[in-house]
Amino acid sequence: MGNKQTSPFSEAQQQMSEHIYQESDSGGLDNWRCSSRIPKEVALSIYQRNFHVGVEQHLQSHFPIAHAYIGAQGYPFICAQYLKAHPPEQPIFTIYAAHFPSFLIEFGEQHPQQLIWSVAAQLAPIDFFHHNTFYENQRMEVADTVYQLWIDMTSIVNREVELPANGLYQLPDLHPERRSKLESRQITLVTFWQDDELFFRAE
Repeated sequence: MGNKQTSPFSEAQQQMSEHIYQESDSGGLDNWRCSSRIPKEVALSIYQRNFHVGVEQHLQSHFPIAHAYIGAQGYPFICAQYLKAHPPEQPIFTIYAAHFPSFLIEFGEQHPQQLIWSVAAQLAPIDFFHHNTFYENQRMEVADTVYQLWIDMTSIVNREVELPANGLYQLPDLHPERRSKLESRQITLVTFWQDDELFFRAE
C-alpha cells in the first residue's frame, strides 16, 4: 500500500488556483509575482502550467495503473479537464484525488464513443483503494474482469520496462472495445495484513 501524499496545495496555491479557474482577470496576481517586470499574463501562464504539472504528478501517484492505461500523452489532457470541471476547493489533496474516478465516469458518459474513459474509470477506484487504505478488513466491490485487467496491468508496470506513451490500452488484449464486451461478475476485495504490510485479496 502506498503512503499518504503531500498536498501540492499550500494556502497561497489554493487561492491562486481559485483565481485561475474563476477565469477572472490577472489583477489578482500582484501578490504572487516575484517581479513587477514579469507581465501578469505571463505570470498567470507560468503558474497555471506548473500547477497542472503538479496535479498530474500527484494524480499519477494515486492512480498509477489508470495512468499507464491512458498513457503519458493522454493523461495531461484528462487531468486538465478534471481541473477545469472541478477546481480544488481545499488543500487536502487526497480528498481531491478521491473524486477523480467519479469525474472519469462523468467524462466517459459525455464521450461514449471513447471507451477508454469508462474503462479507466473502473480501474481508478482499485488504484485509490490500493494506495489509500490503511486498515485491515476494508472492502470494495468490483467487476472481476476489471480486477483481472488491473492485475494484468500491474504485472506489466512492475516489470519496470518503458511503457508506451500512447497508453497500454492500445495493446490488443487490453483494448477497451475488447474489455467492454467481456461478461463479468461482482467480487469483493478485502484488505489483510501480512509481514507488516497491507494487501488485498479477492473473494
